[in-house]
Amino acid sequence: MIKRPCRRAGCPQLVAGGGFCPSHLAKERAQYDQERRPERHAFYSTALWQKTRKMKLAEQPICEVCNNALATQVHHLVPIESRMDLALTMTNLQSICQSCHSSITAKENRQQGKW
Repeated sequence: MIKRPCRRAGCPQLVAGGGFCPSHLAKERAQYDQERRPERHAFYSTALWQKTRKMKLAEQPICEVCNNALATQVHHLVPIESRMDLALTMTNLQSICQSCHSSITAKENRQQGKW
């Protein structure tokens, strides 16, 4: 795998595949979580979201990405940070397995430079 410099400006550490070196990764994740968690946590705790999530998983129980695993999570195609008005819209939701959801989220975070 190709090693690239850490994404933290000025850090000379080389990282396989790019991203942040171990010493900066934890800091980046903590900052990312701090910036995004409060409003997200409040939304995902609502009864309305829990009901919508259950409906989506009942409607489509197989992962819509790999079509090979049981869907256990619901992914927002357009993130709620961008369009909260679409947060409960069924056409914006995707039933997805843990593995696919982790891959998609990691890719989105890399594209946005979050970590």
